[in-house]
Amino acid sequence: MTIPIRKTKQQSLKTRQESKNNQKENKTSQSIDNNPQELKSSQTVANLPLQVKDQGVKLEIQEASNEGTTLSFKVNLQNEGVTPVRFLYSFLEVKDSQGRALSAITEGLLQELPPNSENFVGKVKIPSALINDSQTLSFNLTDYPDQKLQLNIAQIPVIR
Repeated sequence: MTIPIRKTKQQSLKTRQESKNNQKENKTSQSIDNNPQELKSSQTVANLPLQVKDQGVKLEIQEASNEGTTLSFKVNLQNEGVTPVRFLYSFLEVKDSQGRALSAITEGLLQELPPNSENFVGKVKIPSALINDSQTLSFNLTDYPDQKLQLNIAQIPVIR
């Protein structure tokens, strides 16, 4: 009969521990909810937005934010021209202030911008570990396959 009592005590201890953990989680989520600055990951940066336009195509970097281990840039693309423009985002060249090439991932950007289009919003994400001591970045995007369009933005601030 001692075995069921031990199980009951162990179960009771486990239940108490789970209850304490739940209380800690609730306190943590409450403290975050009461402090809106902790929730906000994007920052207003002095020289954002930055924008460049070439042959009727506009690239704009609207804001920068830290998303965990990633530096994320909200970008807009718009084609005000009369012909569609195609992009291959693996051609997006991102460099740090020392001229080193960085890998970047794009999300939500169209492969082909229709003519006379609205703004299309997406993200460019760069692993924070790659940025290290850089203060600024540069983006260079060209159309595909022609590569006649050059969208270059320099002095993009790095936030930490």
